[in-house]
Amino acid sequence: MFKSRVSLLLCSGLMACASTDLASSGLLGDTSGFEQRGDDLLVDPLADEDGLRGYTRVRIERVIVHLRPEVRERGVGPNQQRQMAGLFTKALRAELGEHFELVDDPSVRAADLLLVRAAITDAEPGDPEAGTPGNGTIEVEILDSSSRKRRAAAISRKSARKLGTTEGERKAEADFAFRDWARAIREWLVSATNR
Repeated sequence: MFKSRVSLLLCSGLMACASTDLASSGLLGDTSGFEQRGDDLLVDPLADEDGLRGYTRVRIERVIVHLRPEVRERGVGPNQQRQMAGLFTKALRAELGEHFELVDDPSVRAADLLLVRAAITDAEPGDPEAGTPGNGTIEVEILDSSSRKRRAAAISRKSARKLGTTEGERKAEADFAFRDWARAIREWLVSATNR
């Protein structure tokens, strides 16, 4: 039951993309036991089968951007990385804040508090000359704040809906993707916690 909810976590909000060799950047540790669910999703099948009942608060840890050097060389510089992290953090806060109390104090550890760790681990700018839209990958890990035990983890890839040819269009596409991922995470957490 939990595994299907993890699939819903990101599948419900993801657009189809071309088949890829989806792999962790290493931020989630050993993902060799993760299960592939379609072309754009890997999930940790060993997460707690009892769901996440009893959690009423979340703390969103700082979203990190961990890009491969060749991606940075293609024009995803520090300013764009900060923008991406900011957009994703804003989207997570907006979505999760609708159903959970947001806790900002990093010293708080409580039985009803989940930690949400998210990382943008790949960002492929679109190529107007080739006519290919951009895409990106996120890794997300949800932990119990007291025990630091992993309750869920997933890696997901998303393609842009269309090719952005201007900076504004590319930012709008990134914002849409981050809001879509955040909505999917919120839907899953609300379902898993019975809220």
